[in-house]
Amino acid sequence: MLPTIKHNDTGDPVKIAQLLTGFEPADGTYSADFVAWVCAWQREHSCDPDGEIGPATWRAIAKAAPVTSISKHRYGEYAQAVQLLVGADADGIFGRKTRAAVMAYQAAAGLKPDGIVGPLTWSALITGESAERAPENVTFTQPPNFKQYDSKWASKMYSSHGDKSQTMKTSGCGPTAMADIVAEWWDKDATPWTLAEKALSWGCRTYDSGTSGSFFKKCADFYHAGKYVTTSSVETAIQCLLSGGYVVVCFGAGTKGKSSYQKWTKGGHYCTLWKYADEKFWINDPASASAKRATGTKAEVQDARKGFYCFWREG
Repeated sequence: MLPTIKHNDTGDPVKIAQLLTGFEPADGTYSADFVAWVCAWQREHSCDPDGEIGPATWRAIAKAAPVTSISKHRYGEYAQAVQLLVGADADGIFGRKTRAAVMAYQAAAGLKPDGIVGPLTWSALITGESAERAPENVTFTQPPNFKQYDSKWASKMYSSHGDKSQTMKTSGCGPTAMADIVAEWWDKDATPWTLAEKALSWGCRTYDSGTSGSFFKKCADFYHAGKYVTTSSVETAIQCLLSGGYVVVCFGAGTKGKSSYQKWTKGGHYCTLWKYADEKFWINDPASASAKRATGTKAEVQDARKGFYCFWREG
C-alpha cells in the first residue's frame, strides 16, 4: 500500500496521485490546490472528501486507472505513473524497458507476467492487495550470513587473470551473497568459495569490477530455481521477499551524500535481502557484521540499489 499522503507532503507518492487523478502540474508537492482537487475527485468517486489520500482513496485511484501498456495509454501521465511504481525511468513513454519492469513485478507478485497494467496490476502496485501473499502470512528465515573476510577463504585469489591482489576478501561479495541462498535452499555444503569457483568457471568474474550480474541467472539455472527475476524495482524485490523468496541486491554509492548509511561502496557491492517488514529490509552484508548494515529502510535501499536479483525456491 502506498502511504497516506496529505497537505504539504512531497515525493513520488504525491506525484503518482497527481498523475492518476489528472492534476497539473504533477510536481510531487501536496499543495493547497491539490487538496481542493483531491476533495473534488473524492466526491466524484464516492470517497470521503477529506482532502487526504489514504487506503480508501488509493483503492479508488487504482480502480479508476485505465489499462496501460506498450499499446494502450503508451504516452503520458498513466505511463509515467507506472514507471514510478515499478522503478523504471519516468519519461512517460511505455516502451520495452517499462514493459520488462512491469513483467518482473508481475512475476514477483504472482500475477500473469504479460506487461499489461490492468486492474489487478494497478491494485497490486498501489494497494498491495493483489499480492501473492500478505505480509502477515510470511515466515522469514535468515540464511547463513557468510562473510567474504572469513579466514577459510578470505585470502583465496578470486581473479580472472591471475591478479593476486584480487581475493575473496577484496572482491568476493557476489559469490558470498549467493552462497547464503544456495546453502539455505539447495546445497547445505555450499560456501562462498565453491560459488566463486563456479563464477570463475562460468566466466562471470570481470577483469576488475568483481562479479558480473550474469552470475546470478546462471546460478538460478544451475540450481533449478523455481523462479528468477532481474529488476531495478524495489517493489518487485519486496514482492519476492513477501512471497517467500530471497534477493541479492547490488548497491551503488547512492545519491544522498556521505551521511547516507548505504554509501558503502564507490563501485558496487552485493548483499542478500532476506526480510521486509515495516518499510524496512533485513540485510546480510558479506563485508560487515555491523548492526548498522543489518537493516535498511525502503528509501535507503531504493536510493542506493543498482539492481535486484530475485530468487524463489518453488515456482
